Amino acid sequence: MSINIVCRLEGAERAKSILADYPNRAHKAIRDSIITASKSTQAEMNRLVKERYAISQSNLRSVNKIIPILPEKSGDEEKGGFITQGPRIPTIKFSVIPSTPQSQIGLRRDHRTNVSVMVVKGVATVAVPNRFVVGVRSGHIGLFHRVAGSASLPIDQSYRPAIAELIRSHHIRPKLEAKMTETFQKELIRQTERQLKLLHQKK
Repeated sequence: MSINIVCRLEGAERAKSILADYPNRAHKAIRDSIITASKSTQAEMNRLVKERYAISQSNLRSVNKIIPILPEKSGDEEKGGFITQGPRIPTIKFSVIPSTPQSQIGLRRDHRTNVSVMVVKGVATVAVPNRFVVGVRSGHIGLFHRVAGSASLPIDQSYRPAIAELIRSHHIRPKLEAKMTETFQKELIRQTERQLKLLHQKK
């Protein structure tokens, strides 16, 4: 699952015009501005996701891969931004209590430890039926459930939506693209001035 966070390259044509005699420098100014805007927006993305969802920074990084979208030197159209992609998130990556395996052997169902799951902050699902925390041989700990109709095995791990799906909801994506465009415009002015200064120093 993936989603593109795209920057509107407003001001790019003006930068090309200013550096018309030096197309490579214009391209570098635009490219470096996209990289700076992308990094700033990725930090904002993490902040907005963490603000709404009960997931830690380290767990967020572990399930999210960033792929940059950078302009090519050739071609009339230029685009910039980044792709955020990753698989569905194991429920254990969110707030799960207890978060470690509990011994339930010999206990009656009504005496077993209930599992509380919080995905959206402030909204907890308590006593999720048929869910339990298990540690497997590889060392991985996850929240599992028994397959329907099974009294013991097999069991499946519980998952939640991927980061891309979380970003699509609750207007996170428009906020990110607006921030990226604003940051790009400001950075492009700085990068264009920097290239002009470097050209002046060479004369």
